[in-house]
Amino acid sequence: KGTFKYDGKEHTVTGYDVTDISNSLYTEADFVFNGKAEVKGIDAGSYPMLLKSADFVNTSKNFDKVTFVIVDATLEIEKREVTLTSASDEKVYDGKALTNDEVTVSGDGFVEGEGAYCGVTGRQLNVGESDNEFTYELLRGTKAGNYKITKEYGKLKVTPVTEEIVVTITGHKDSAKYDGTEKTVTGYDVTGISNPLYTENDFTFSGDATASGIHAGKYPMGLKAEDFKNTSENFANVKFMVEDGEMEIQKIALTITSESYEGDYDAQWHQVGYTAEGLAATDAITALEMKNHRILKPGEMVSEFVANTLKITHADGSDATGDYEVTFVPGK
Repeated sequence: KGTFKYDGKEHTVTGYDVTDISNSLYTEADFVFNGKAEVKGIDAGSYPMLLKSADFVNTSKNFDKVTFVIVDATLEIEKREVTLTSASDEKVYDGKALTNDEVTVSGDGFVEGEGAYCGVTGRQLNVGESDNEFTYELLRGTKAGNYKITKEYGKLKVTPVTEEIVVTITGHKDSAKYDGTEKTVTGYDVTGISNPLYTENDFTFSGDATASGIHAGKYPMGLKAEDFKNTSENFANVKFMVEDGEMEIQKIALTITSESYEGDYDAQWHQVGYTAEGLAATDAITALEMKNHRILKPGEMVSEFVANTLKITHADGSDATGDYEVTFVPGK
């Protein structure tokens, strides 16, 4: 018998042994062998010699009954054990998939002139770790039966960007003149990101980017850095810088003019009122004191307004006095 590792070459086992004779008087000289005690093989497998008892013939007349018991020989050609291992690799996230096409061969290896083509499909884009997977195809002339092939995957690992990423958020701003109706501005802009790999898709906003107001003044949105949250595992250190948005309502001009009166004495009281130009449709003057606005006797006097007595009320009941730049025009 013989055992060999597959090497692409032909191997041979020849001959046999007489391992037992039941009668010591009988010797190997008393028989002849007419067969072929040889077996050959190249590929991995088990090859029997195929010895048969009929191949052995008793030639001695001194022995009447001779039986040949055969334990056949075999040629064993063992498979080569080959391990294909894809490479391991690691890098910091850069927006491109990590790949490595290298595959090493270890173990018994391939016989010269034989081998396999490996197609590596492993890739890792985002932070994390995965197998560097691959497939293989044996080259022409390489028989699968001659090899025991084991695949081992390397690891592809992508780690996060640790340098600080600064995202600048600017809330929208708007202004309008007061007219008694609500004015609103919404939204924000991303006005700067310190690393081009980072995008608006990498964070979420949970606040309310809205500023509204009716009366004159400035109304902030109230945007805060805490309203923005990094959601990408590819970046470990993200900072949000926020410039708040604002809605500004500007005052409008209001001219209040005292009426004038002129006439001949008639022993009657004569009283003047006033007009208001620029008052919003939603508002009404609910308080305003005047002096010298009634006359009986002949003469002349200036009809004017008492300071700080003006009050303007919005339709919703709120004070709208501060929404106006008021000019008072006296009469006579």
